[in-house]
Amino acid sequence: MDPSEILDRLNGEFLEESTERIELLWRLYLEAQQRTPTSEGLRSFCRELHTMKGQGATFGYPSITLVAHQLEDKINALAERENWAKAEFEHYLKLIAEIIDSQREPEPGELRAKLKALANPGQTLRLDLTVAWICGARVIRHKVRRELEAFGFQVVSTHDPFEGLRFICKLKPEAVICSATTDGLSGFDFIRALSAMSETSDIPVILVTSFDPGHAEIKKLSDTVPVVRLGPTIGDELASALTSLELARAGSQS
Repeated sequence: MDPSEILDRLNGEFLEESTERIELLWRLYLEAQQRTPTSEGLRSFCRELHTMKGQGATFGYPSITLVAHQLEDKINALAERENWAKAEFEHYLKLIAEIIDSQREPEPGELRAKLKALANPGQTLRLDLTVAWICGARVIRHKVRRELEAFGFQVVSTHDPFEGLRFICKLKPEAVICSATTDGLSGFDFIRALSAMSETSDIPVILVTSFDPGHAEIKKLSDTVPVVRLGPTIGDELASALTSLELARAGSQS
């Protein structure tokens, strides 16, 4: 059998399995909404969602991986996981189902618009900026993401820099924020990788770190990379930096 035929067959099987999996996710979600949510129901939901996230990019649907990841990240960020079946989560399930039913990958701009609508239901964004946020520390990652979303930014976050590269290449965000300490690849090398690739070299990057300004790796960075220090005002500082980027972008387009 021709390799392309094998790939088409595997992709078809993935879509069939994903159709069954999204139906199961819907059942678990509705059961948790209509009855008392259970820890077993949450574990089952997260297990199926994680499987879908892992398989999406492998079988030619990185958008499914991305949306599933965002939903997984929001569930993991809940302070009270007992009541996990939030009304907003159903929109993520609907988007996954829509991609599966269409059997096609949405264009980056189309996917970004849909994710923006999910993050800001019924709102008009003050700043049309999509941000990728790469941070290995779970608490900091969730805290900063929530603060930036409150400012009106669409945030795609992950602890994995390699997964982050895939998201960045797929979505083409207007900006990237990277922690200096990430899992498997330092933030400094991550920034160097972005600047070296033609697909991402023009995307501005902000570094978040607790290192002193005189740190050897910070000195190696380009002067165009803003450095934000970890601290209680990090959300405000990042929002200010991103707002400056957006205003500069808007000015260059006018």
